[in-house]
Amino acid sequence: MHPSHSDLQIAVDRLTNWARLWQWQLQIAVGLSKCSAFRISNPQWKIAEDIINKSYSIDASILPFTDCIRDLG
Repeated sequence: MHPSHSDLQIAVDRLTNWARLWQWQLQIAVGLSKCSAFRISNPQWKIAEDIINKSYSIDASILPFTDCIRDLG
């Protein structure tokens, strides 16, 4: 079974809750400006409208989608 798009949001929520539990502060104000969502797909695929319009969030702050990821490593 393939993971769903809801599974990704659930994973982000669990990470956020884990960080809160262990008093590990997520730098929401600064950090979210460095966070984004990135969708990888084949242009020939027919992607359902509900998937195209799916958004992801961290603590109710919606992550913007981007076409390019910059790796600082």
